[in-house]
Amino acid sequence: MSSAAIAVPEQIGALVVFVLIASLGVLAPLAVYQRMGERAESILGTWRDWAAQHNAAVMAVLFFVLGLKLLGDGIGILAS
Repeated sequence: MSSAAIAVPEQIGALVVFVLIASLGVLAPLAVYQRMGERAESILGTWRDWAAQHNAAVMAVLFFVLGLKLLGDGIGILAS
């Protein structure tokens, strides 16, 4: 057992779920291309265009969430 008092099989299960979720950004376009072949070009092109158009908003939300996490950690340290 680790210091978190979680059984090893549960830790492995959590790791597998984390890796699957973290890999979705790579696996989803790959799966679309593998399933659809050349027909996937328009779909993947649409996804690429959306990502390019909304890059600033996506990054702003990401950094906002990370900032809230850091702020919460800091308040937790100060409160203890």
